[in-house]
Amino acid sequence: MAENNETKSQSPKSDINKNNIEKKVQTNKKNSTSYLLSGSIIILLLSLALSSAFPQIKDIINSITTTTTPVKSTNSENIINSVKPDESKDEFHPKLIISNDNSDKKYEFKCTFEINETTKELVKRFPLNMRMVDLNGTEKYHTLEEPLPVKIEPVDKVRYGDILLFQSRYLAVFYDTFDPVKQYSIIGKIDNPELLREAVGTGSITAYFVQDN
Repeated sequence: MAENNETKSQSPKSDINKNNIEKKVQTNKKNSTSYLLSGSIIILLLSLALSSAFPQIKDIINSITTTTTPVKSTNSENIINSVKPDESKDEFHPKLIISNDNSDKKYEFKCTFEINETTKELVKRFPLNMRMVDLNGTEKYHTLEEPLPVKIEPVDKVRYGDILLFQSRYLAVFYDTFDPVKQYSIIGKIDNPELLREAVGTGSITAYFVQDN
């Protein structure tokens, strides 16, 4: 019973202390809010004053805070597009330029390439410089440094102006017509082969494939 009386006698004092602590906390919160509000008002007033006095500062701030989109190089895009083949087309149409060892004359031929895995990879290597040697009096062929993916298709007859790939590295231009004894991956053909035999001559030739713009 004595303990209960002691507890009761102490409770009013405890309540007073608790109330004092709560008042101090509330006072501190009010003071913090006041300080923050005052600081914000001061910063705003300073910003307005500086913007009015020095308009260029506003422009500098805006330029820093504004997110800009990087500008792509038009020249870089053009270079990339000129190298990458346009696979949306049904055919590739490169040029074949030939000069033989016995003449300074250059011959230019328009070509039509089929679109397949072999030609897609081949066109990526343009401009392709080639040293082509003669074989059997029917073709000039070039040995590629890196193999191409192959797609063997039936070839019932090799025709004058055909461009074919033997195995994966031997790129051949034919200047005669005959029944094939080998299997090839079809590259395409020369569209205007009338002067092809004259261009290739009887020996080795220098030739290169380029994109036809």
